[in-house]
Amino acid sequence: MAAGVSTRLAWAAVLAAPRPGDRVLEIGCGHGVLLSLLADRLTTGSVLGLDRSATMTTAATQRNAAAVARGPWSCARRSCWTRDWTRVGPTW
Repeated sequence: MAAGVSTRLAWAAVLAAPRPGDRVLEIGCGHGVLLSLLADRLTTGSVLGLDRSATMTTAATQRNAAAVARGPWSCARRSCWTRDWTRVGPTW
């Protein structure tokens, strides 16, 4: 298990088991720890993390800078109650 990864998030990554071409959506992505575990498994797929906190989406984007550079990877600030999902990401 990578440093700084909780047992719970490592378990969730194994359970989700995304295939290389899957699209992954995490609602409430926080610092992006689980996103980084899932993004490492993707080659042609995409990752989208949502959180209501701009601080968390910034932290998740910074934590996953290599995945962002590889693309398609995005993180957006959204409330679960919003109806405007049009600007979330180009692949969704």
